[in-house]
Amino acid sequence: MGKASQLVATLGLNVKQAFYSEWGNYYMPITDYPCALFDQNGYVIFHNEAELEPAGIVIGKRTNVRQRISNLPGYVPLKFTLSASESDSVWEATKGTSDAGLLTLNDTVEDESESGGVFGDAERNSLVEQAAIHAVTNWYQVAGWQVKSVERDRVGYDLHCTREHELELAEVKGIAGFSQMCIVTEGECQVAAKRSGSVVWLVTAALSRPELHRYSGSEFLAKFEFTPIQYRAKLRLGGVSRVAETGVSS
Repeated sequence: MGKASQLVATLGLNVKQAFYSEWGNYYMPITDYPCALFDQNGYVIFHNEAELEPAGIVIGKRTNVRQRISNLPGYVPLKFTLSASESDSVWEATKGTSDAGLLTLNDTVEDESESGGVFGDAERNSLVEQAAIHAVTNWYQVAGWQVKSVERDRVGYDLHCTREHELELAEVKGIAGFSQMCIVTEGECQVAAKRSGSVVWLVTAALSRPELHRYSGSEFLAKFEFTPIQYRAKLRLGGVSRVAETGVSS
C-alpha cells in the first residue's frame, strides 16, 4: 500500500483517488473524484474537476499545483511520523488535535538510504523524476536557455536545451536520497560518450531540498563507477532448447 493509500485509510477519507508529494506541487494525473492530494504536512480534497481551475491546478503528464497545496483553501494540516528501512518506507499517520481544534503538525523528515536513488515504488520514483526534471528545467530557463522535453521520444536524454548557438542534451537523474547513485541505460551511456553537448544532471534530495550536480558526458563516464545489475539472456545459436514435459503422477 502506498503512502497516500495508507493516509486515506488511517484518516477514514471518502475519496476515490489519492496521491502524495512531499513538496505538494507535482502529482500523478488526477483521473477520478473525489481526489485527495497529500504533502508532508497535510492534504486537500477536490470533489470535481471544476474545483481545479480556481486553485490554479493544471493536469497534463502530471498534476501541477502552482501554489503548492499548503497554500490552497481547504488545506487540512496533519500530524504524522515516518518509519524508514533500507528497502521500504512505511508511513504511519496519526490524528492529533491542537488548541484550535485542528489536526496538529509534527513532521519527521526521513534520512534517505543510498538505495533511495536506485529502487523504489513506481509512484514515488515518478514523483522523484518529475521533481528533478522541474529543477533542472528551471535552472536552464533562469540562465536564458530554451528547453524542450524529449522524455517520451526515448532518444537517450531528457531535455533538448538551446541558447543562441549553444546546445546541451541533458539527461536528468532524480535521486530521493543524498548519494550520487542512479540507474543508467546503454542508450544514455552512448549519448554521453558520443554526442556533442551531452550533459548528465544528478538531482539529489529531489523531493525535499534538491541539489543539482552537473557533469559533461565525458566527466560522467570518467568519474562514476558502473556496475551491471541486470542482463538479457538469449539462447545461443545452436543451443538446444529443453521443453519441460507435463506429467501427472498416479
